[in-house]
Amino acid sequence: MKTRYDTVRMLAEIDANHFAGDLRRHMEEMKLTQRALAELSGVDHSTISRLLRTNREPQLRLAIALSKGLRKRRATEWSRAPLIIRKEVPPPPKLRRIETQ
Repeated sequence: MKTRYDTVRMLAEIDANHFAGDLRRHMEEMKLTQRALAELSGVDHSTISRLLRTNREPQLRLAIALSKGLRKRRATEWSRAPLIIRKEVPPPPKLRRIETQ
């Protein structure tokens, strides 16, 4: 049975290259610079630079802060998105009970 400490240890052993690649991909998708992500997440831009160059091992608290910053950005994108007007969808037809004998 896994304990909370096993999960934390597993998260702490994130491969730096994999983490940097994922972070870079998310930043490119959202068109974020290192400084913009630093503002959103509260992590210094030099730390983000070192993470992207894999000169620094990712720590759990940094990963959490960066993910919160990325979520903030995603939330602002959604708030600016145009509303989609949906057509009225008719309700499904009522089902009749069929008695079998």
